[in-house]
Amino acid sequence: MNLMDSYVTTDAPPYDALDTALLSEYFFSTDADLFPPPTSPPPPAAVALRKARDRRHRAKVKSELDTLRETVTVLTEKLATLQTSQDLELNVVGTSSWKQRARRQAVQLQRAVQENAKLREAVSGQLTMAQTFQRLAAKRPRHPELQEENSLHFYSLNHSACRATSCAALVARELTRLNSTLLRFDLVDAPRTCAHSTLDAVSGAVEIVHSRPVNATADKVVAALWQLLTGLSMPTHGFSCLEQFDADSAYVAYAAAPFHGRLALQRLHHEDHPVLVWRSVLEDDAHPFGADDILDNSSGWLLVVPISEFACHITIIVRSIAPPDAGDSVHSNIAHRIQAFQEARVTAIETVALAVS
Repeated sequence: MNLMDSYVTTDAPPYDALDTALLSEYFFSTDADLFPPPTSPPPPAAVALRKARDRRHRAKVKSELDTLRETVTVLTEKLATLQTSQDLELNVVGTSSWKQRARRQAVQLQRAVQENAKLREAVSGQLTMAQTFQRLAAKRPRHPELQEENSLHFYSLNHSACRATSCAALVARELTRLNSTLLRFDLVDAPRTCAHSTLDAVSGAVEIVHSRPVNATADKVVAALWQLLTGLSMPTHGFSCLEQFDADSAYVAYAAAPFHGRLALQRLHHEDHPVLVWRSVLEDDAHPFGADDILDNSSGWLLVVPISEFACHITIIVRSIAPPDAGDSVHSNIAHRIQAFQEARVTAIETVALAVS
């Protein structure tokens, strides 16, 4: 038997039995205990006071017992870890060197897994806080009179010296935000099926995350999605190509009345996996918007991960906020229209990807 096992016993009565025994013995007195046989019954005020005191004591002891149980759980986990380490370190003398190295590596792996879990939890907390601030920022006033004149320059192609370079800069900025979303939805280590759609009705902010397997090779799926988004083969599902800068970058239009968008689009690689990234352009003197158009103000990522020789996994992420001119919109349900517009685009992308198989 392990030395540490001697300190652990499994013969203790159940927690519920201990609770009942302790509370009954120490904190629940009877009338006979508190009041000797009187000539007359105790006054109601004394009985009420006793019952209130018993309730307070019961709550206090329950809280202390819960704390002790949590402590027992933590210490049990630590004991199990120590026992595992001790078992691996026992009988080292006389064993071969490769067995000793294997034991040491197993201990190091266990520690690394525990540290990784703690780091993941910390990062998730930071991301949640960052998203909270992002939602607060998204609720700022959007009426044109309350916006600065240069508030759109990050997403503007007006007077651009090199449109290809400007579009590439927009896409590069969005690519850096992909990992945080994958981490929040537990899609970093391995792909999994996921269908998520949220809407902030106040700001019009929408987030959609769809992830699913496809029975086709990654190369075929990427090629089909690129043809869809660029509209190079033929304009379908509202996509049409305005400018093609090279084989992996283009400037496209997307329309689904009453929304109209101009998208800077690139085909890149993210950690050895192909990914298509787009970012909406909100101002463009070369391809101006109509006076009644409602602008598509979104970012999107299409990540394709091979899972076998004949199958892959696609992850579609779309983030959208209300366009700058939403304050002038005549549509009363602009937030819900934005969500329906973005979900329709995601559905079109999934349809094309599944058709490849």
